[in-house]
Amino acid sequence: MKFITRLERNGGWQFHPLVVGKFTLSIQASNSHYCTPRQELLNAGDYSAFEVAIFEGDSWINPTNDERFESLESDLKGRWDSSEHSVGAYIPAELVQRLYDLCEEVQA
Repeated sequence: MKFITRLERNGGWQFHPLVVGKFTLSIQASNSHYCTPRQELLNAGDYSAFEVAIFEGDSWINPTNDERFESLESDLKGRWDSSEHSVGAYIPAELVQRLYDLCEEVQA
């Protein structure tokens, strides 16, 4: 999966954010993130699910409330809460890749 090949640890247990099109994706996994397994693993490919946040500039994006992501709405429902600064919890790697791909496709 393309997003996994781009993830690099920042020297600690967080991955650097990924700029994807006009969005920035924070894709995280460790013992303090909503991921599977909830452990500190070196290889991103060893996780089956991740914690994800989406940003556009300084704004948090909740894809369940954003029409640009409506093609994934049914898959994301229940994985994101409705708060302004929400993250997606336990997002399967395959769905993270679909979010990544959609972010590449979305035009300004």
